[in-house]
Amino acid sequence: MRYSYSDNGELFDGDCDTKAEAIAEAFEEFPDADCVYVGEAVRKTIGEYLNDNQIESLLESISENAGEEYGDTVSDWLYKLSPKEVDELT
Repeated sequence: MRYSYSDNGELFDGDCDTKAEAIAEAFEEFPDADCVYVGEAVRKTIGEYLNDNQIESLLESISENAGEEYGDTVSDWLYKLSPKEVDELT
């Protein structure tokens, strides 16, 4: 299990091995804090935040932006991903 810390209980940072390490890092980062919050660090994939349609729209937008910025040679680079590679993104 990994731990993160916060000075406000809402925005957490850090990736610590123990609660004690998280507390120590928190007070290093926030030396004037009266208290800090420690929680279990949870890493989510993009698929846990977005549904399939949102992911497809995001990938399409990234591809279009790449095409606008770098030309037609990169505009379809995301469409060359294998189904396995797309699954890894989600």
